[in-house]
Amino acid sequence: MARNNMDIASKKSPASGPNRNRLRLMQSLIKASWIWKNVKYGWSDKNEKEFVQAVKAFQQFTFTDSNTGKTLKYNLYIPKDYDGNKSYPLVLFIPDAAAVSNYPRMTLIQGLGGVIWATPSEQAKHACFVLAPQYSTVIVNDHSEATRDLDATVALVKALTGQY
Repeated sequence: MARNNMDIASKKSPASGPNRNRLRLMQSLIKASWIWKNVKYGWSDKNEKEFVQAVKAFQQFTFTDSNTGKTLKYNLYIPKDYDGNKSYPLVLFIPDAAAVSNYPRMTLIQGLGGVIWATPSEQAKHACFVLAPQYSTVIVNDHSEATRDLDATVALVKALTGQY
């Protein structure tokens, strides 16, 4: 029996809403797994374990900017032996549009930009905080037009540097 176009158009696609985010996450995980297994630049099981360990070491928080009203999800790595009497650098990793998601760790698993700084080997050389905000929308478009999320990120950095 033939369906008309209205019947087909009214059906939700399996890749809509929350399912779309799950699909993107699965695609990212598959892609990351393939890259980790096929890159030929000295990668090893030890490297992979270090990255997984680093991702797990990030803590997830939310921040609401009182000026913009924007609430940001963010991932923060705090040095293992953090000492409030010492000063530490802060690495800010702002992901590209491929990591746009409501899943708080997407920024961490989409690429290694923020995670590399939190690995035990890098922390042994340069202990630092690592901030990786998770955006649910593109914050700067192809025309260099920024949303209020970028202003909220600046406020977040100021708040964290005041806190730690």
